[in-house]
Amino acid sequence: MQTIKNATKKIENVSYSITLTEHSKTRASQRGINEEVIQLALCYGKEIFKQGLVFIAVQSKALPETISGKLRKKLNNLVLVLAGDSDSIITCYKNNHSIKYINRKINYLA
Repeated sequence: MQTIKNATKKIENVSYSITLTEHSKTRASQRGINEEVIQLALCYGKEIFKQGLVFIAVQSKALPETISGKLRKKLNNLVLVLAGDSDSIITCYKNNHSIKYINRKINYLA
């Protein structure tokens, strides 16, 4: 597992480091998602807790204007899936209707 340096997410004044699983490194590489994009997604994405996982979905309207157009395009509709019991990214993908899709999932897996 690879630890992303300086990728911290503050939740109630608690910081933690995020690690990438081998699967997420492979998928990120295939999809052209680099560490900078992942760090920004962790900062500006919307957290959704479903099925014992944490989905972080990024929409362009939630991004500040200071982010460049090229980077904004990479971030738009990006979804990171984090393990609910650890600080590791399981996978990442892009989906145009990500929040709607995630919200339709059942709350818990059997």
